[in-house]
Amino acid sequence: MPDEKILTREYYLDRLKKVAERENRLPKKSDFSDFDVMKIKGYFGPWPWALEAAGLKEPKHQKKLEENRAKRYAKKQENKE
Repeated sequence: MPDEKILTREYYLDRLKKVAERENRLPKKSDFSDFDVMKIKGYFGPWPWALEAAGLKEPKHQKKLEENRAKRYAKKQENKE
């Protein structure tokens, strides 16, 4: 496994793109270790969002995504209090 300090968003975007290119399909969670899936979902949220961030999947309607993200963020902040 690579050094912990290089496990950035960009690193995982690159990994997603490389798996897509190698497998000739959208990457699945099963293509990655449990640790990598956890990190990817931590950076990007649900799996489809990671694929969208990597440019591998067409994004859903942007306004709806932003509304959902705002709701989740507000809920996280509420839970922290």
